[in-house]
Parts: sequence; C-alpha cells; structure tokens
Amino acid sequence: MRRLMTTRKYLGHGLYSISDAARVISVPPNRLRHWVQGYYYESAEARKRQVSVVPRFYGDDEPLAFVELIELLFVSEFQRIGLSMQYIRKAAARARQEFNTPYPFAVKRFATDGRKIFTTVAIQEQPRTATYEIVHGQGVFNSIVRRYFKYHLDIEREFANRYWPLGRRQRVVLDASRAFGAPIDEPTGVPTEALVAALEAGDSEEDVAAWFEVPIQAIRTSLKYERRPVAA
Repeated sequence: MRRLMTTRKYLGHGLYSISDAARVISVPPNRLRHWVQGYYYESAEARKRQVSVVPRFYGDDEPLAFVELIELLFVSEFQRIGLSMQYIRKAAARARQEFNTPYPFAVKRFATDGRKIFTTVAIQEQPRTATYEIVHGQGVFNSIVRRYFKYHLDIEREFANRYWPLGRRQRVVLDASRAFGAPIDEPTGVPTEALVAALEAGDSEEDVAAWFEVPIQAIRTSLKYERRPVAA
C-alpha cells in the first residue's frame, strides 16, 4: 500500500532521474546534477554553497518533475547562447516574482513577458553593455523562447505540459500525464526506448512494428530521437 501511495504522487507530474533529464535536454549529467542539487565552492572568504537553479518539486532527494525539466531546458538554452549562470539565476528570481510561480520559464506568459525580465536584468547587471544586451542578446533570447513555445511546447492551464523534442510534426512527445513523462510515440503511447531496444536486439523494423503494433514511422522517429547526440 505504501508503495502504491508513493507512486501516485508522481502521476501527472513526470518522473525523471538526473541521467534521464540530462539526456532529454542534452547536457552532461554532472552539470545537471550541480544545477539540481547545488554544490560547494571555495571563495576568498570561505567555503560556500551554491543552491539549486530550480526549486525542487517533490523534494531535495526526489526525482525531477516535468516542470523542473522544462525550467532546466531553458536554463541550458540560455547558457548555450552565452548568458552566465549568475545572469540566468537573477532573471529566474525576478521571473518568479513577476509571474508568482516557482517555475516561470514553464509558464505561457514567459513567452511574451520574458523580454522585459531579461532586459531589466541586463540593465542592472551590465550597465555598460545594456544597449548591446537589449539589441543583440535579447533578440537571440526571444527567438529561442518563441521557437520553443511555437514548435516544442504544449500549454494547458498556462503551464507547459507536453514537450515535443523533435518538433510537433514528429511523433515523439514527453507528456507529464502519460508514462510518467517518459519519451513515447505519441499516437500509440509506446516508449521510444522500448522500440529502439527491440531494434538493437536484432529484430527487423517490420518485426518490431508487428510486435508493438506500431507503424514503421514510429520506429524510425524513435530511433532518430534516441540516437541524438548527447553532450559529453
């Protein structure tokens, strides 16, 4: 009974280990672990602790939830375009206040109001380069946000609840309400990992398709997703 009650709390919210989440958003597991669990570092004064980039949904020693995954996805994208973690942390803190939620990057309003938050942080943190940040940095930032909300994220009740890693025209989706948020073939619900594992075991595409009762395209799209380059 205790095991059943424990499992129920994850239903509809997603369930990801550090390694699972790192693979989804394509960052090294150790980097993601630092973002999620925090870490210690040495300063001139003393040994200090850097806290988690995102508030924990289930708890400090628990798996990640879907909203955390989306927050971390945007953190990785912002870092990829050159924004520092200090900059991202400050912007996230302002966004939490602005949107009144611990997970502002996963909120639909962020797609339209995010520019104001990042522009404000740019002016406060880098006064000498504010013009550059607003004109160039913000343009890149906005293109990333628009692209994800337009092609990769579905919204329900203002929050992202589905992520299409290959885009909506492909079949692979991570849905917080299905399979604990694991990557699946959207029309059939079969996990992409299961399809690819069967293929790698030596079965032909036709045999795997017949066994799982899915079209060949489901197998090929799952293979495309599972074999994406993963950051080292």
